[in-house]
Amino acid sequence: MAELHAQGVRRFDLSIGNHDYKRRFGAVPLPLTDVSVALSWRGLPYVLRDHAAQGLRRHPRLAAYAARAMGKAAAR
Repeated sequence: MAELHAQGVRRFDLSIGNHDYKRRFGAVPLPLTDVSVALSWRGLPYVLRDHAAQGLRRHPRLAAYAARAMGKAAAR
């Protein structure tokens, strides 16, 4: 990291977790983003599935209903 810093690199990905060594480096948390992009028509169903799953995460009651409809146990 010292060598990269000497070369002008100022941002490092320290991965997930709230560890003490990251605070000593002066790291600040950034929200993560999940992006799905279909590179061909065959990827479109996967993008649509991901988009639907993200929407369900915002509506827990609807997600529980969908899980029951698919025969899955309710997540707690």
